[in-house]
Amino acid sequence: MARASGGGSMMPVTARPVASPVSSVTMPPAPGGMNVAVPANEIADTEAVYLQDILLDQPGLARRRGPMTPVSASALPRPGVGLAMTIDPQGQNKFGVLTGTGANGFFTIYNAGLSGVVDIAWPYNLGTSTYPIVDAGAAQNAGTLVGVSTAYDSNAPSEALAYWGGGVNANYSSGTITVARGSTSVVGNATAFLANVSPGMWLFANTDDPYTNAFVGMVSKITDDTHLTLAAVSPYSITGKAYTLQSLRGVYPKVGVGALTGASGQLIISGGGTKFLKQGLATGSWDLYRATDMAWIGSVASVQSDTGLTLKANAAISVADDAFVALRADGNYSLVNTTSDKPGFLSSVYANRQWYANNGGNFETVYRLWFSDPSDPEILDMTQDGNWIPVNSTGDVQEPIVGLAGAYNALIVTKQTETFGVFGSDPTSFDVIKIADDGTLSGGSLQNWGGGVIWAGRQGIHFYDGAQDTNLTASKFGTVWRELITSFNPATSRMWSMMERNHYILHIEHVSPPIAVVKGNVSSTPNHWVVVIDMDTQAITLWQNVKFRGAVELPATQSRESWYLYNDGTKGVLAEASAFFDIEGNDGTVEGVSAAGPDFYFVSKKIDGGNPTRLKRFTYFILSYLIQGDVLKIDTVLGQNDIGTTLSTTFPATVPTWNTLAQSISTWTGLKSQFADWAGIVSSVFIPDRLRFLKKSQFMQFRLWQASNSVTRLKVANYELGFKPMRPGRI
Repeated sequence: MARASGGGSMMPVTARPVASPVSSVTMPPAPGGMNVAVPANEIADTEAVYLQDILLDQPGLARRRGPMTPVSASALPRPGVGLAMTIDPQGQNKFGVLTGTGANGFFTIYNAGLSGVVDIAWPYNLGTSTYPIVDAGAAQNAGTLVGVSTAYDSNAPSEALAYWGGGVNANYSSGTITVARGSTSVVGNATAFLANVSPGMWLFANTDDPYTNAFVGMVSKITDDTHLTLAAVSPYSITGKAYTLQSLRGVYPKVGVGALTGASGQLIISGGGTKFLKQGLATGSWDLYRATDMAWIGSVASVQSDTGLTLKANAAISVADDAFVALRADGNYSLVNTTSDKPGFLSSVYANRQWYANNGGNFETVYRLWFSDPSDPEILDMTQDGNWIPVNSTGDVQEPIVGLAGAYNALIVTKQTETFGVFGSDPTSFDVIKIADDGTLSGGSLQNWGGGVIWAGRQGIHFYDGAQDTNLTASKFGTVWRELITSFNPATSRMWSMMERNHYILHIEHVSPPIAVVKGNVSSTPNHWVVVIDMDTQAITLWQNVKFRGAVELPATQSRESWYLYNDGTKGVLAEASAFFDIEGNDGTVEGVSAAGPDFYFVSKKIDGGNPTRLKRFTYFILSYLIQGDVLKIDTVLGQNDIGTTLSTTFPATVPTWNTLAQSISTWTGLKSQFADWAGIVSSVFIPDRLRFLKKSQFMQFRLWQASNSVTRLKVANYELGFKPMRPGRI
């Protein structure tokens, strides 16, 4: 009631409607990652619709990934694919890359200081438009096995398998050498070992037997120009003979099935549980050794049966049901790997054995697994009833094996549509069990993590943790992933993956994503995806331009960081993945892009203010953020079919100006006490800022994106949206 002026009576006055107060909703910066599987108004408050070049590894922040940062190393002489690392016999890390063009191929090895490279000829060329499949992993006892093939099937693939012990030099054969059987000491004559030989190189030599170019062993140490030491005793006597030292060799099976019995001074050797005929000892030049100390027994002259043979001369030692090793002096140590005496080009270690899969020489062997003896990765029984397991598809067609990776309790074996586990600890208990109705289209997607294995398949990205398979992307990518994968051709395209700080990073080349990136009214669709999953939180983001083509995880002594390979024009570059998390700035020139990003792009969920049908006037947006180099733009998006409107005002750079500094620091002395140098003064700081606008809708969604590639730093924290609800019934 209001009192009238003067002495008149009091009259009733109708009250005016009170305007609706401004409401607001505060949102976190999407620590749950992106989610495109459900409508934007239905996803969790901790999720965004789309995130590009964003890290979610710090609580309360969505920050721009760091740049692609080269390692301080010599650039490679040509494009590369597949990065390998090994530890040489002296404990030094060594790095090698498959490099080449459509006309040539090399295994290019960095020297100890990464200041130069040496090209080792590869038996096949390496394409740059269609890259080969590259598989590299630890060998059972020492070194690394590098497998390469142009296909997973048996349609005449170009397939090779190389054993790399850490040597970094080209072939060397000057002078002659002498070494006694059973000794590790090699003496050279007219040799220059110091400048031309490195630990981990393989020694082949003519022997006193005489054999030509027999495999002798691995170099452990170089003492001087005329003396070196082998990692194991020489199986042959060599006196002033020609030799070759080389950094790569092929894998050739040794024989070690059963046990031997025979007396010293006698020609006849009897076997127990042996397969002399089946394992080919009747053909070629074979020598027998006692397995415990590699003491020479004798050379094979003839084989009478699987359990009986005759030596060329009387046995040098007696054996009584002793384990043995048979070496073929004229064995096939070439890198070419499709012959019947070679195991597959894929390899992994499980249950203290080396496992091989997929020999493309014929159809039956592309889905076969071979496993070695626990004592040696090359003691293999390749016979028809030997130490191998067929991994049979459950469908009508036998699919080839695509990838191998050892989990803590199983060997994970992937095909294109199924995944299996080999469980058990020895041949009597090995059992193949199917663990997933999805496989992988590219073996390069397999990564070990947390005792389990991650891989990418048709239905999503999977993680087997030792107990069960979990599809990490099903709830957040849904059909989007399946639509993406339909555009991926496994015959011509590849995937590469790496782990860095518990993040699974996957590059998928040559795809057509079903999601376009819209900034303002400009839409673009990338031709590749880089999917990043924080394995601790399951948050997912996408990165642009990180077209890496191989990675290795450094040993624990180097904080288990990863190095990866990318191609810059006509050369390959080695880079460090830690920069994604530790360094702020822009990429250098990368494949297909000049001075690229990272291109920060954040699409929020659709916000309805708690009522999806009530009309609202959206009035302001408050953001706590940091940006340096340029401004942060914002799009407001209203409806399902609305491409959005870019606001004319922007979030400005957060570098302090002289005016803002003067407000907080009044003297030069005060300025000096807070900033040690000028670089500190021009560093960005977090500030809150508010942009006003007016939009009437039931929903509101925002896109935040950096204005240009001049931006060097960008982080956002919580944001707040203000709105006035309209009267009930307004829709």
